[in-house]
Amino acid sequence: MSDPSAFHEGELAVQHRAGESHNAILNSRLITPWIMPQALPFVAKQPWAILGGLDAEGALWCSALVGESGFIDPDPDGATVRFDLRRAPVHPANPLFATLAPGGALGGLFIDLASRKRLRVNGKVDDVSRDRLQLAVRESFPNCPKFIQKRTFLGVQEAPATGLEPRRGRALGDEERAWIQAADTLFLATLHPERGADASHRGGKPGFLEVLDGTTLRLPDYPGNSFFQSFGNLAVDARMGILIPSFTTGILLHLSGTARVLWGAEDLEGRTGGTGRFLEFHLERWSSTPPAEGSPRWTFQEASPFNP
Repeated sequence: MSDPSAFHEGELAVQHRAGESHNAILNSRLITPWIMPQALPFVAKQPWAILGGLDAEGALWCSALVGESGFIDPDPDGATVRFDLRRAPVHPANPLFATLAPGGALGGLFIDLASRKRLRVNGKVDDVSRDRLQLAVRESFPNCPKFIQKRTFLGVQEAPATGLEPRRGRALGDEERAWIQAADTLFLATLHPERGADASHRGGKPGFLEVLDGTTLRLPDYPGNSFFQSFGNLAVDARMGILIPSFTTGILLHLSGTARVLWGAEDLEGRTGGTGRFLEFHLERWSSTPPAEGSPRWTFQEASPFNP
């Protein structure tokens, strides 16, 4: 059953401005306050989880847990997801996981790049320690397979990568710029003060995320499911985190700052797929962290046929 109360004031305002309120209400039947039973095996078999939340200083970050199959354990009732951090170790310099605390908002995305399936699971931190993280589910819903570049996960290399050290800064250097301009996949974290955090996927041809200067990025917004959860959150709270993973080294490039939506922007090259919307991100700090142990191995298969 459709439920307009599934959306907060920011989402409703953005849906209205985009002319997609009707579609959003129709699609709201996909949103549930728990993980649906048929989705539990999908969550449990994933080798990684994308998560977004706040650090101790109030900065919003998006990051990832990557580990052995089975490190993710959803309860049969779909109300809780446990992560075994002994099987998905976190680097001590990771800007998100270093300061997570019980009660904190936590947005989750479970995405299988090989099948192009994805499920968003948002809630709060129920329990956290060096060996364990537990997410209490507040809402869950699937997304369509569009714009996902197809990759297969081949496991984690036994030997850790050598010569990789954590790095951080407040403006992008040449290495970070090149990394961003070559990316075809990234993840966003946004936040609503009451509804909590959300993590989502963005994909496109390399260069779809533009570097305008050392602290400014621009991202096209493609047609989606009409929910506008990320944009709705930004209408209320401008904080945003970006994660750009390296599928060759396992390094995670984290960006934290603020963002705003550009409506009706000139798009002569058709970068937005017809929406005329861009997301402008203003960097406040960045951090790159290597894998805590062995490097994840991915094989690229094919680009999304929907890439503009």
